[in-house]
Amino acid sequence: MVGVRVIRFWRTYPTDPGRWRKSPGRIFRAVEQRGTRSSLRSVRRHLRATNIVLSGLVAGGDVGSLVAVNPSLKALPEADRMAAGKVINPGFGRIMQPLVIAQIITGASSVLLTAREPSSAAFRFGVGATACNLAMLAVTLRAIAPINAEMQAADDYATYSALRERWDQRHRARVALEVAGLALAASAAAALEP
Repeated sequence: MVGVRVIRFWRTYPTDPGRWRKSPGRIFRAVEQRGTRSSLRSVRRHLRATNIVLSGLVAGGDVGSLVAVNPSLKALPEADRMAAGKVINPGFGRIMQPLVIAQIITGASSVLLTAREPSSAAFRFGVGATACNLAMLAVTLRAIAPINAEMQAADDYATYSALRERWDQRHRARVALEVAGLALAASAAAALEP
């Protein structure tokens, strides 16, 4: 950002030998460049940090569902397992949708801000993280969401169980993409110049 600043100063000059005189100085207008480069770095750092936090929340939520929630559901009787699954999956979806959207926006924005340096490690890791996040979104929308709809409509446990197995396979792929995206986002943040 370019700004104009008014500078007032006192000018000193010698009047006699050994004596200095101060006079109210002149008013100068100075045009200065106000740290656009450092401001850009600051924005990039904040976007990267926000992206890492969001990536951690998304990956952590899905890793938690993979290693804790889903195995716990398998310990329930069949009728209860189906009822609990029909309640838990939509709840996770409502929580994760805004987080995933914000994660992708912050990741893509930080990549765009490093696009002037395409050979930098921060740019390459950022592109990789954003690609993982977009692939995770594609898996969610194209492979998992249709199965979720079928599981919600299932009336018998045999159908639900077969759908749940397909869902679990795709969910593992989604979790792997989320963890990879988190690792790449952290690497991109670490690669930014100080």
